[in-house]
Amino acid sequence: MRLSERKALAVRELSICSFSGRPLGLGCSVPHSCPGELQVSENLETALERLRNCQTLRVSVAGIKTAGYGPAWLGAVDATLTVLEVFSQAGIPLKSIEMDFRTDDAAALLHDGFKHRDYNDIPFSPFGYDRLLIKDVSLSLNASIAGNSDLCRRIFSPLWVRKAKMVSLDFGNSYGGRCVLDFLCHDKRFRARYISVLKLRGAAGMCFSKFAKKLHSHHTSLRILSMENVRFKRCDWPSLLHQLRTDFHHLRELHLTFPVEKDSMFAHDWRWKRRYRDPQFKVTYNGPRKNGVVTALEELADGDPLLIRD
Repeated sequence: MRLSERKALAVRELSICSFSGRPLGLGCSVPHSCPGELQVSENLETALERLRNCQTLRVSVAGIKTAGYGPAWLGAVDATLTVLEVFSQAGIPLKSIEMDFRTDDAAALLHDGFKHRDYNDIPFSPFGYDRLLIKDVSLSLNASIAGNSDLCRRIFSPLWVRKAKMVSLDFGNSYGGRCVLDFLCHDKRFRARYISVLKLRGAAGMCFSKFAKKLHSHHTSLRILSMENVRFKRCDWPSLLHQLRTDFHHLRELHLTFPVEKDSMFAHDWRWKRRYRDPQFKVTYNGPRKNGVVTALEELADGDPLLIRD
C-alpha cells in the first residue's frame, strides 16, 4: 500500500475484493485445520494503521473462482476480522462495514466441508472491537451456512458490535432464521444492544413466535423494520402488527415485501395515526394481492379508527 501520509489520511473507504480470481484473504487462503488464524504481516499492519480517517470497510468475495473454494472463502472472512482488529487497536473511527459473502459457487463451498468443520476453537469475542464507532453493519450470504447460528456468531462476529444501530442481513433465500434469532437475542454475558434500523431479506424457515419475542427486546429503540421475502414456518401477522402498534412506540416505518411477478405486483400503503400528535407509523406492503399481511391490515382497520389506508 504505497501511499504518502497525506493520501493515507484522505482515504475514507477501504474495499477488499478479488477481481483477479485469486484467493481472497489478504493474499492467502486458510487451511482446513486452522480457521480464524490468519496473521497480518508487520508491513500490512503498519499500512492499515495509517488509514486514520477511514470510515467504511467493504468486503466482497464475488471474484473468487479457485479450487479449494472453502479455504479461500474463509480467508475473506479472516481478512475482514483481521482488518477490524487492526483498526480497533489503532483507534480508527470506522463507522460502516459491508460484508458481501455471496457466491456463484455455493455448491463448491459446501462441498469443501465448510458446514462440518470444527469452529469451537475460534475465539468468540463479539465486542472485541470496543474502540470502533461502527453504527452500520451489513452482511450478505446466499448459501445455507447461515443455518448454523454458532458458526455465524464465530465468523461473523462484527454483527454483534454493541454500538451498531443499523443492521442489514441478506440471506439470499437460505435458512438464516437461526442466525437472525441469535442476533436479536440479548446475550446476558455482554451489554445489551439496541437496534434502531433492521433490514432482513431472504431468511427462510424462521419460527414466528420466537422472532416476535426476540424482536420485542428492541421495542424501545426500533424505528425502521424492513422485511423482504422473509418466510416464517407459521405466521400470525395480526399478532405481530398489533405488537408493533402497541409496544414499539418509536417505530415509524414498516416495510414488507414478498416476491411476485412484476405484472402481478400489488402495493398497499397504510398509516396509523398516533394520539397526542406523535409521528405516524407507516406500513408499506408490496406483493401479491392475496396475502396474510393484507388480510391482517384490513381486519385491524375494521376495529381501529386510527388505521387508515392511503
